[in-house]
Amino acid sequence: MPVVQTSFGRVQGVSEAGVETYRGIPYGQAIGPMGSFGALSPIKPWDHILDCTQQAAVFPQPESRLASIMGRAVEAHVQSDQAFTLNISAPAGASGLPVIVFLHGGGFTSGGGVRWYDGARLASKGEVVVVTMNYRLGAWGNIANPEVPRNNAILDVLAGLRWVSSNIQAFGGNPSKVTLAGQSAGAFLTLALAKSNEAKGLFKRAILMSYPGEIHSSLEEAEESTNDLMRLLGVRDVKELASVRSEKVIEAVGTLSKGRAVAGSISPVFRPYVDETTLLGPVDEPASTHCSEMLIGFTREETAAFYWRSSEQIRNDPESVTAWYQATHGESASHNYRLTASRRPRANPYTQWVDGISDELFVGPALRVADYVADQARVYAYRFDLQTRQPSLYAPHCLDLPFFFDNLEQWSDAPMLEGFDVEELKPLAARFSRAMLSFAKKGAPDVEDWAPYQAAQPFLMAFDQR
Repeated sequence: MPVVQTSFGRVQGVSEAGVETYRGIPYGQAIGPMGSFGALSPIKPWDHILDCTQQAAVFPQPESRLASIMGRAVEAHVQSDQAFTLNISAPAGASGLPVIVFLHGGGFTSGGGVRWYDGARLASKGEVVVVTMNYRLGAWGNIANPEVPRNNAILDVLAGLRWVSSNIQAFGGNPSKVTLAGQSAGAFLTLALAKSNEAKGLFKRAILMSYPGEIHSSLEEAEESTNDLMRLLGVRDVKELASVRSEKVIEAVGTLSKGRAVAGSISPVFRPYVDETTLLGPVDEPASTHCSEMLIGFTREETAAFYWRSSEQIRNDPESVTAWYQATHGESASHNYRLTASRRPRANPYTQWVDGISDELFVGPALRVADYVADQARVYAYRFDLQTRQPSLYAPHCLDLPFFFDNLEQWSDAPMLEGFDVEELKPLAARFSRAMLSFAKKGAPDVEDWAPYQAAQPFLMAFDQR
């Protein structure tokens, strides 16, 4: 079994089909009186060989709200409030290779370094080192209280990137050729760090998959959510909150979420917030980035993932759909409704709902980011069009993930892929993942006719089976 010396001690992984994989390498800990709500501190060095051959823990979390399309890979992992770990896949004998660090999605509420994001296939085919990492979720990752640091989730990713910068060379990676990639919540974190001086030099390129737009909250909102959670749990301070079982905290956050649900919104109660220190301002606002290249993409019907099981109810309630357009677009509501309908030959209230909210929450924000970043860096953009075979699901949020990693076998229980033969999807997975690998290695996707994005010429490369 392969053994690598890190700056904290030796780690042992597994070797299979020419790829070495290390799971659950620790990058930090939060063990003070504030528990895992508190500040992240360096891990203590160890003298023994650390076993990194088994599935690692994930942070405490409820069942994913997208389990109905993705499956339940997270359930195979134990949950721990000290899951500050990362996974690494590298070709055997690697030296000086580009690195992809991938940040999972999950609405800042769920997810982790699970099999969905297994990087072994990418490492085997692309001459890259792939890193995935856990970061704190829910209240632990986004608590707002003077007793503890702000925006823990962002600080966790920063700590993980610093670990990569200091240690990835030992695994065959080049710390000066890091691409930070993220999907959904991970895309938000990626863009936030692309604008952060603290992260400058820790990665060169960025990939944003299904960037969720203005999902952040204000410091005041975050403080209110924290105070409401503490009142609900009957605790007076963060130290007492840290003593509450994670299941109780998750249950209380669920109660708060139900009380704050808003039609057409997918924002969780606990999410990153503008604090003028870690997150200096709204991530959507134009600002300089330290990336030389950026790749941005989204699926064709992003929000079908959240509403497909209610399709009949929405289809039979056109008044609620038009009310959403009115509340969102005001005087332009009728124009936007007609414009959205014109994109489909058989538009109905459900498709109007999905397309309208997808445009508002994902497509529009992604293109606005592409517009301003294209003025300072080379940008490429894509749309993932593959239609699922589930009624009303279309091309939902998360559908491009199995194709990014080219690891369709890791998604065998995903409802969004039901009805497909894996063999028929492999060509698309090979083509899409090859484009991502090429971008990570050279700063440009190796796809014929994929032109850079410009505000005056907003080119999107479409990916489908055809």
